[in-house]
Amino acid sequence: MGIEGTITPLTSKLFKEKFENPPKKCEKIAPVVSLGVSIGGDVQAAMEIAEIITRNELNTMMWDRPIFSQNNFLKQHCLSSCALIYASGKERYFPDISENNILGIHKPEFLQKRSDTVKAEMELDQLKYRFIEVFNAKLIDPNFTIRMFETKFEDIYYPTIRELLLWRVITSFEKPRSFTQLITD
Repeated sequence: MGIEGTITPLTSKLFKEKFENPPKKCEKIAPVVSLGVSIGGDVQAAMEIAEIITRNELNTMMWDRPIFSQNNFLKQHCLSSCALIYASGKERYFPDISENNILGIHKPEFLQKRSDTVKAEMELDQLKYRFIEVFNAKLIDPNFTIRMFETKFEDIYYPTIRELLLWRVITSFEKPRSFTQLITD
């Protein structure tokens, strides 16, 4: 099963439908969610996808090249909400990647602009602790979330491979043993 493009409520809906009703050619959905080129998107939709991944003990995998797009010249990246989805996997594969210029994080910005900045900051704080709780269940160090929320929305921070390993965001540089093919339709 794969995710590519901007994360929207429709992405979440389609992911849920595909998971609950796999294509006829698939007897069983592979336990790996492959992430393609994504600049991120809607945080709530990403959290819904992350909850499905967590509930069903699915693994996530990032590639060093686009996997769904026909355009091989696209720069592979998994930013913002996509990084949240990646971090939700039971096992988190990062095969054949020696340096991180793919997985980028930053403080979320809500889609609707808030006139009450104090309330907006309180909501962001609640979201930060929700992320810490989700990642803690995956044994991911809270410093991953803290660094995420320290990075302004306008910027992207690419943690080093060393940081991703220390924070236990990456669990393997190998391809999963159960991985045979992408399920994209």
